[in-house]
Amino acid sequence: MPMQRRQTMSKRRQEYAENVKKAALQWEDICHSLAPENLYEDGELNDYEAEQKRKSLIKRGKRLYDAGYPCPKDVYDMCDDEEALQPFLAD
Repeated sequence: MPMQRRQTMSKRRQEYAENVKKAALQWEDICHSLAPENLYEDGELNDYEAEQKRKSLIKRGKRLYDAGYPCPKDVYDMCDDEEALQPFLAD
């Protein structure tokens, strides 16, 4: 295999690994944001506003999942709202 091709493949693997790490951090952020105290912003939001925020977080998760980055099992396990993340677990 030519050297340039190996370097390109190595770079792609490195970029993919970095994207997986970034996606995992985004999943963690979604998970933490779904915690009741964060969802309601310590009582600043009413039920309707909190539900809108929850739906927005679920949409963020769907975009990650659709891009090929399912929710990591360890993030799912620590999430207060497992129902919100369950559809986005890896098969």
